[in-house]
Amino acid sequence: CGPFPIRSRSARTRGLGDLSASVIAGRLRSGIRVASGIWGAPFMPFTLAADRLGCALSADLPQPVDTTVFAPRTEPEETTDGFEGLTIFHPSRMQFTPDPFLIETGQFKRNDLLIRGFSDAVTQGLDARLILIDRAGSPDQDLAKRLIDEFGVYDVVEWISAETSAGFSWRELASLYQSSDIVVDEFGGWFGLSALEGASCGRPVLNQVAEEVMASMYPDGYPFLQAKTAEEVCDLITMLADPGRRAAIGQASREWVLKHHDRGVVASKCELMLAACGLV
Repeated sequence: CGPFPIRSRSARTRGLGDLSASVIAGRLRSGIRVASGIWGAPFMPFTLAADRLGCALSADLPQPVDTTVFAPRTEPEETTDGFEGLTIFHPSRMQFTPDPFLIETGQFKRNDLLIRGFSDAVTQGLDARLILIDRAGSPDQDLAKRLIDEFGVYDVVEWISAETSAGFSWRELASLYQSSDIVVDEFGGWFGLSALEGASCGRPVLNQVAEEVMASMYPDGYPFLQAKTAEEVCDLITMLADPGRRAAIGQASREWVLKHHDRGVVASKCELMLAACGLV
């Protein structure tokens, strides 16, 4: 949002903030345009931003994950809290109002698909619960709560909060992933860090990504389960009630993260990319 003070004006109050945003945007634009390279995943928000600046993305540096922290749990599954159904964890902010600014900047998560699909699965008899994060900066959170009440599944949805304003620590998040059976990312056409963290913990991940972009980034494939509709979300959740399928997909997810997103792997790739730019 930084290089585009006019397009991002809906995200701040009028006044001094507009002035400072314009100054910052000018500096960002000049710096970006003379950069030796512009690194970013070729998903729509990033390619669109580069196009508007008259630039092009030159390479993609994968997001690094600490795979020693975000790792499969080592203690037996019996040490969980005793709930015997499926535990589904969705750590993302609630943002599903189709605002053009949110869509352009990659903040449109379409989480309502999860609420609708989960509700359908529970209505059809699936024993499951949904864990969501209650926090500031989640603009559609109240709307999500109304949907949950409307669908009558409020008794199997749990909102959790961090104990500090800084949010959950990495280790706390890792424990939440490890305590879940399924991790749900977002459905806007790209993936967030929660997808990588969940996969690194050996959990199946549901989201929706642009297939052609993913094919260019990962020619050998990727483990994320794809859903574009609430019905598909429902079907995938129901399919993952099979512990054997969950285990197989979770193991493949862990191996994929180790191959592509382990921080040591990413650091080595970064060194090569810097060398290609003549910077090392």
